[in-house]
Amino acid sequence: MWSFHVDGTVPDKREWNWVFGSNTAGRHGKGAAKVASREFGARYWLARGHVNRSYAIPTKDDDLVALPLDVIKLEVDAFLSYARHMTRERWFVTRVGAGLAGHSDLVMARLFLGAPDNCSFALDWRHFMLDAAPWDEPVSRAEVVQPSAAFRGARSSSRVYGASDLGHSVPQGRWRTR
Repeated sequence: MWSFHVDGTVPDKREWNWVFGSNTAGRHGKGAAKVASREFGARYWLARGHVNRSYAIPTKDDDLVALPLDVIKLEVDAFLSYARHMTRERWFVTRVGAGLAGHSDLVMARLFLGAPDNCSFALDWRHFMLDAAPWDEPVSRAEVVQPSAAFRGARSSSRVYGASDLGHSVPQGRWRTR
C-alpha cells in the first residue's frame, strides 16, 4: 500500500530517495529540484534518472516550458518500472509536474497509479489516487510518513502549500482511507 506525506516536507535522506520534477537541461535551481540538488545528491546537467538519493523526472524543456503530458507520462513510466525493480529502495515522490511545471494535481497523480508499494506521495494526491486505484480489494489503511525535517526554503519566491492550506485536515499517524 502506498504511503502519503505532507507536501513541503523532507524525509530522512538515509531512508528515502527524493523523486522530483526536473528540466531537460538538468538545472536544479528551484522547488523540489533545488532540494534534490542540495540534500539528496542530484547532479546539475543530469536531467533524468537515479543519482545518489534522488530521481529526476523531466517535466520542463531546456527553456523551462512545461513538457506535453504524453512526454511526461513516458518519463513517469520509466520511473515506475525502475521503482518496481528497486524493491529495497523507498521513493518519496514530490508533486512532480504539478508545481512549477503547472500541470494539475489530478492529472499528475493519475500518471502514478501503477506505482509499487515502496512509493510515498503527497497527501494532496491521496484522493486522486485512492479514488481511481484499480484494486479489487478495498483499501483499509494508508500510512502517513512522518518527515524528519521541514521543507526549508527551497521554493525561494513562492509559498509552500500543504494539505491544510487546501482545506484538508492533516492527519497525525495513521488514518482510515475508506
